[in-house]
Amino acid sequence: MITDRIREYYDELAGEYDQDRFGNSYGQFIDSLERPILKRLVQQTKGSILEVGCGTGRFLGLADVGTDISPKMLDVAKQKHPTKELIEASCDKIPLPDCSQEIIFSFHLLMHLNHSILTAWSNEMHRLLTDNGRWIVDVPTAFRRKFRQKGVGWHGNFAPDLSVFESLGWTIRSVHPILYLPIHRLPNRFRQTVLPIDRMLGKWAPKRLSSYQILELIPNRENR
Repeated sequence: MITDRIREYYDELAGEYDQDRFGNSYGQFIDSLERPILKRLVQQTKGSILEVGCGTGRFLGLADVGTDISPKMLDVAKQKHPTKELIEASCDKIPLPDCSQEIIFSFHLLMHLNHSILTAWSNEMHRLLTDNGRWIVDVPTAFRRKFRQKGVGWHGNFAPDLSVFESLGWTIRSVHPILYLPIHRLPNRFRQTVLPIDRMLGKWAPKRLSSYQILELIPNRENR
């Protein structure tokens, strides 16, 4: 199953993940785009915040509970966030009570899945969220992915159209596009200097030209 392959991949990578993915100028550029948006969306939240697919804990400082399918990634997260509640679980089967979370967020997870798992994951998010809860998730932009070479197998190849979320019972409250520039093609020394340009493009350029879109979703119980 795809979930087994994901677990094995990240178990093997766990020890080097932070340095390999976010200890370089490329990862730091992405973090500089994502973090302010996520902080703004979760600020002043009074209820519980859950991160699904928390990995080694890059965003756990903004959550109360974290889950991940990889026990070795969770081991690293526990070292960095010893007071956080961490749960080993797949995204579609999370051992938490119904209607217990005000916000659930996930980054760099959906791109590894498929329509079947997304449907099951969506159902679990509906179960866990309060009536006024929100699901924040990043989605690779389907239009731009048409022009890139696909990865190998499951890794980073899933880019559903946003209409899929509406069919799964969600209302799209806001969309935050990020990563317009081909940052991987720029020399390291120039990457942080063009960060303001990418942020400006996120405000004015067509959303479909971004690499990713961060969605803020609210449950639409009537359309389920």
